Amino acid sequence: MKKLITYFLLLISFNAVFSVEIYYPPKTIFTNMNYSWNGKIKVTDKIWNINIISNYVPENCTNIISNFDYFGYDENGNFAQKNLSSAENDIDLYLSCNLRLKNNITFLKKNPLFPENINNSYLNETEKVIINKEIKTLASEITDGTNTTLEACAKIASWVHTNINYTKSDEAYDYVNEILNSTTILKRRRGVCDEFSTLFLSLTRAVGIPSRYVAGFSLNQNSSAPHAWAQALIGDQWIDFDPTYGEYGFVDATHIATYFSKTPSFNPYKITFSTRKGKATIIEPNTSVKVLSYENDTQNLIKINAHFDKKKAGENEYIILNINAENLLNSHVLTTMEILYNKNLLQLVKGSTNEYLYIPPLKNSTKYFIFKTTNNLKKGYYYPTKTKIITFGSKDAEASIDVYPEIGKQTLEEALSKISLEELKYRTGLEIKNISITPRISYENNMFYLSFYIKNTGNKILDNFKINISYSNITKTIIIPRILINEQFLVNESLITPKNGEHKLIISFLTDKNYFYTTSLIKAEEPHLDLKYVGNTTFYNYEPINFSLKIEGKCENKKIVLSSDICKKIFFPQNNTINPTFKYYETKPKNITIYASISCIDKYGTEFKKNKIFYLNREANNFAAIKIRLSYFINSIKNFLNTLIYK
Repeated sequence: MKKLITYFLLLISFNAVFSVEIYYPPKTIFTNMNYSWNGKIKVTDKIWNINIISNYVPENCTNIISNFDYFGYDENGNFAQKNLSSAENDIDLYLSCNLRLKNNITFLKKNPLFPENINNSYLNETEKVIINKEIKTLASEITDGTNTTLEACAKIASWVHTNINYTKSDEAYDYVNEILNSTTILKRRRGVCDEFSTLFLSLTRAVGIPSRYVAGFSLNQNSSAPHAWAQALIGDQWIDFDPTYGEYGFVDATHIATYFSKTPSFNPYKITFSTRKGKATIIEPNTSVKVLSYENDTQNLIKINAHFDKKKAGENEYIILNINAENLLNSHVLTTMEILYNKNLLQLVKGSTNEYLYIPPLKNSTKYFIFKTTNNLKKGYYYPTKTKIITFGSKDAEASIDVYPEIGKQTLEEALSKISLEELKYRTGLEIKNISITPRISYENNMFYLSFYIKNTGNKILDNFKINISYSNITKTIIIPRILINEQFLVNESLITPKNGEHKLIISFLTDKNYFYTTSLIKAEEPHLDLKYVGNTTFYNYEPINFSLKIEGKCENKKIVLSSDICKKIFFPQNNTINPTFKYYETKPKNITIYASISCIDKYGTEFKKNKIFYLNREANNFAAIKIRLSYFINSIKNFLNTLIYK
C-alpha cells in the first residue's frame, strides 16, 4: 500500500516525531513482534521524591519485562510509572514486551450522519491545531455534500494526502525539531507525518468531528522509525487515519501506537523530584523492534470488479476505468484502494492512485478514473496493458486494455459525459437559538434590536442564504454571504418600531423545507402614571392629617408608599383613590413633608414607578406645640431603637 521510496536514517529529536515513508508487505494483516527500549536519567548530586512517567508503552503489550513499578492509563493512553525515594547515580530504565499488531479495517454498525451535533474536548483549538476561517472554509469545501462522518473523515484524510507534499531528506531539518501549526502547514503545503496529522486534526475539528493525535513507530522488516498519525471519534469508536501513508479508516499492521494526545506533541518522559542542588537530565531512549512473524491478509470482505469503458484505445485518447466494490457485510466499510498501472502507456488525469473506498452495509460503491494514453507509439504494433487494484479486505482486481496507434480517439469531454457519478446527497439543516429582542417591550419610538444564532447542521455550504423577518406589515430580508458546515453565525439586526400592540414576529427561511420560528414583538403605551393630592394643606393643633390621593394612568397591581420622617404607610388600592391619615405625632411639628411613591405593573409584566413630594403645614398654640414636639421626639427615638434591633 505504501509507495516504495528511498529512505534514510536521521538523528532525531523526540520533541517532534519524524517519519519517512517506508515499504511494508501490502497484504499483512497481523505482525507479531518484540518491542523494547532502554533509556537513562542522568543524575548530578542527590535528588529524592522521584516520580518518572513514560509514554513509551504501546497498546496491548504482553509479557512485559521492565523496571517500572506501575502500568496504567491516563486520559489519553498508556503510561508506565516509576517511583524512587532517592538517587545519587544515573537511573536506568528499560522495557520489553511482545506485540501482536492488526490491520484494523473499519467495520461500523452505525455510521453517524454528518455533521454530528456533539460537544467534546477533542474539538478544541490548541497551539498547533488552529481552527480559523481559512481552515473552516477548506474543511467545509472538502466535505460539502458528504452524508456520513466516516466518509467526511476519509475525504479530509485523502485531501491532506494528495495536497500536502512529503518533505525530502535534504529539507528534513526544517521539520524535525518543531511541529508546525496547521495554518503554516496550509501555507507551505509540505511537511512530515506530524504536519500531515496536525492538518487532519484541524480540518476534522473545524466541521465538528472530534480527533486526536497518535505518536509511535512504523517499521520496515526489523527496523523502526518514529511516526505520527491521527484518530477520529466516530460514534463511540476511535478510528485510525494516516494521511501520510494514505490509509483511511485503519492503519496497517506495522503501526505501533505509544502516545495519544489532544494536540501534536511527544514527551517520552515526565519527571518530578526534590533537590537542594542536584539535577536530573533525560537521555533519549533507544528503541528496537524485532519482527517475529507476518500473517498475510486472507480476508474476502469486499468484492472488487474493474474494467475500462472500451477494450481498445488509440494514442492520446481518454479512457475510463470503472471500479465497482460490493460490501458483503452488514457493516459500514472504509478501506484504502491503490491503483498500479503502466506509466509508460497511461497517464492518470482524473482521480488518485491512492483512494479511500467507503461502502454502506450490503451495498455497492462505484469509483471512476480517467486515463489518457500516451503518444508516439510505433505504428503496426499494439500495446496490451493491465491495471491492478489492491484493496485491503478483498482480492486484487485487474482491468486490461490494448493501446493501438491507428484507431479513433475519445475526447475528454466524451469520457466525462459517460461518467454517471452518484449524486451528492445534500441535506440542509439549520438550528436557530438564543433569540432575543432588546428592549423586550418598547414604550418609546426607539428601534428594536433582534439577535439570534443560526447554525448550519446540514452537510451543505449555504451561499447567499436568505432569512426573512416579518411582523405587522413590515418585512425585512437578511442575506448571509456564506454559512459553512457546522458553523454558527450571529445575526444582529435593528427593526422598525411598529404601532402599539403585540405583534407576532416570524423568522423564516427556505431550504429543502420551509422553516418558521415565531416570537413576540410588543410596542406598548406607557401608562403615564401620576398621583394628584386633594385636600387641605394646613392643619391645626392635634388635628390628624387627612387627604386624598387620586391615581392617574392605566396599570394593574398598584402599590403606594407614603412616608414622613418617622412613619411609613403602604397601600394596595383597588380603585383610583386612597384616603390616608397621619396622626399628629407621626409627622414633624410644623413644616411637614410627605414622600409618595407609586408603582404598578402593566399587562406585559413591566413595572412602572413615579415619586412625588407633598409639602404641608401645621399651626398650633404654645402648649400644643410643646406636646407635639415632645411626642415627635419620643417616636423618633423609638423608631431609631427599632432600627438598631432589626439590624
